Amino acid sequence: IVGELMRSNLPTVSMNETLDTVLDKFSRHEVSSLPLLDHEGTVGGMITRSRLMRCYQEQLDKRG
Repeated sequence: IVGELMRSNLPTVSMNETLDTVLDKFSRHEVSSLPLLDHEGTVGGMITRSRLMRCYQEQLDKRG
């Protein structure tokens, strides 16, 4: 049953959170993705740790 595998204690990520806050959520909860809330507070998608790190690295490369 899916309910037995489901995790209900995961935090959400809002669009105005900082990189360090989101990375901390990933680390504390040991997950690879988190739900992303839109401005109205509904789930607008998922953010993955790998995608977040890839975008971060791309920004560092542009500045470096």
